[in-house]
Amino acid sequence: MKLKNLERVLKPLGQNPYIPAVLALGLILMLLPAGESKSQPQTAEKQELSAPAFSLEAEEKRLGHALESIAGVGEAEVLLSLRSTAQRDLATSMGEAVILSAGSGKEQVVEESYLYPEYLGAVVVCSGADNAGVRLQVSRAVAAFTGLGSQNIQVLKMELER
Repeated sequence: MKLKNLERVLKPLGQNPYIPAVLALGLILMLLPAGESKSQPQTAEKQELSAPAFSLEAEEKRLGHALESIAGVGEAEVLLSLRSTAQRDLATSMGEAVILSAGSGKEQVVEESYLYPEYLGAVVVCSGADNAGVRLQVSRAVAAFTGLGSQNIQVLKMELER
């Protein structure tokens, strides 16, 4: 009985030459993978983008802008030196990086830790450095920002004409 019903439905379809072609095209499209497929898992190099960003130049500018807002400092330029660079420790198993699948084809390297760089010293050149109170405020602000001791921070007077 079911076979006769199927023949009755398929018989008119076979009379139109376009219908089998459209059905074949639809079947092919259904078999194609949807979206972008990733045949290789993401490597640690590609995952580096997800690590916290650190830019020494950006930190110097950020600190310089903050110092300029202190009364009496005037214009300020900051130079920071680093004892060590940023370090990213990845979880490993049998010498290979551990990768977690987050579903939807997304994979992520497992981080054990991320160490920010350690500051070695700071030089601040500002127009208000001839005032001892301003030098003290600048030194304290830089110490609070970087974690440096006062012996590693130099606050110098900026040349008037540059």
